[in-house]
Amino acid sequence: MADWTKTASGLIVPITAVAHPDTVPCNDIDVSSDDAVQLHLYHVLIEEAANTNPGYFAIQGNVGADDLGWADLMILQAPVFTGVTEALTADEPQGEITIAMANTTGFVAGDWVFLYDVSTIANSEWHLIENVVTNTSITIWDPLLVAKENSGGDTAWATADVWSVLVDVHALQMIRVLFIHSGAAGANCVVAVRMSKATAFA
Repeated sequence: MADWTKTASGLIVPITAVAHPDTVPCNDIDVSSDDAVQLHLYHVLIEEAANTNPGYFAIQGNVGADDLGWADLMILQAPVFTGVTEALTADEPQGEITIAMANTTGFVAGDWVFLYDVSTIANSEWHLIENVVTNTSITIWDPLLVAKENSGGDTAWATADVWSVLVDVHALQMIRVLFIHSGAAGANCVVAVRMSKATAFA
């Protein structure tokens, strides 16, 4: 039975604001010595406008070492709806799980929420909502990694998306992930992609 080594590659697409229309690529990633990669793909709308032409993640693989071998492995489309946001009503310290807000309409237990650090987007976070106290607060499952500030204008955006995809890369040389947001009408959003690799050895 083979053992496995796992390598966390971190963010291959950093937390990035996407102004529609735009495309966000990641660098080509060498997977010629790997067996599988796990991708976590993050998305949220940050504009209260109809997302009529939603963006999508294209997970692509290359069987060669040139630009002629790329093909789509999987397409994940963002939802079609209008973003819902609410300002924080308190400064929330690192480690906090209760996020105060005056209006919780659109925030639902079991959904993902995006806590937007407007001054430093890299400090923004996706969290799973555990509980909602109507028009008072939401509780998130995991504590804040970085403090969020009402005084700094930080906001919460409802109905965020987090997907996890396992990709078999035995026969691939390279992979990449693109976020493509085109069409006549669409809402601005934020995306990110995190990856880890797994390699079997006897």
